[in-house]
Amino acid sequence: PLEASCPAPDGGAPVRLPDAERKIFDALDERDPRYIEEVAQQSGVDMPTLASALLQLELKQLIRQLPGRQFIRRRKDERWS
Repeated sequence: PLEASCPAPDGGAPVRLPDAERKIFDALDERDPRYIEEVAQQSGVDMPTLASALLQLELKQLIRQLPGRQFIRRRKDERWS
């Protein structure tokens, strides 16, 4: 499929994700930050697509970037400013 759903950050209706974003989301964890190279390897997504998809996932408030180009899933109880 070209799209899949994942839980909404606010607990509302599931968010529809394109295939690349879903693969990246699935490669991330709520507790264990992953470097961008690890995300690329685990998801199988090429770097240009990965960079774009990570930005989209951040804008959808599903993930966040940590120092050192590490990424982590947003926890359900995490507040965004």
